[in-house]
Amino acid sequence: MRILGFDPGYARMGWGAVSSLEGFGIEKAKTIGYGTIETPPLQSPSQRMSTLYKESSLLMENVQADVVVMERLYFSKNQRTAAGVFQAQGVILAAAGQRNCFFTELSPTTVKLSLTGSGHADKEQVMTMVCRLLNLASPIQADDASDGLATAVAGLIHVKSLTRLQNISSATQSKKG
Repeated sequence: MRILGFDPGYARMGWGAVSSLEGFGIEKAKTIGYGTIETPPLQSPSQRMSTLYKESSLLMENVQADVVVMERLYFSKNQRTAAGVFQAQGVILAAAGQRNCFFTELSPTTVKLSLTGSGHADKEQVMTMVCRLLNLASPIQADDASDGLATAVAGLIHVKSLTRLQNISSATQSKKG
């Protein structure tokens, strides 16, 4: 299973990708890659969205993503920033739909809780756990890229949990039938 996580942004969008063998837990996860997609500030909004769409679609293709997970915007005091992030989220959603990828969103609190056991963990605590889980030698310096990778790992944990629940539900239904 290949998971591509996004920390959506208008000027800079973070991404991270992980893989895990079917039937294995998070301890067998491997890093495929991570980075950022940046849009030039002098481009028009439509050009910036087009760049985000093309680059995120290309990532989905190159990673061969089975699942796309995106961090949900919690809130923003700056309406202009929030509008750009919402537009970037729509671009990711459209690209995932175009590729028929399973798509899910996770709140920042869920990402933190999945990785550290606390929904109030700070970025350093989250990155420490990502490094441990993926055997990374050092923390990722770019916040957007580290958030994208953290979202991918949390997405993997989330999808594995959903799969276990579906298996339990199927087994329960088989016993009843």
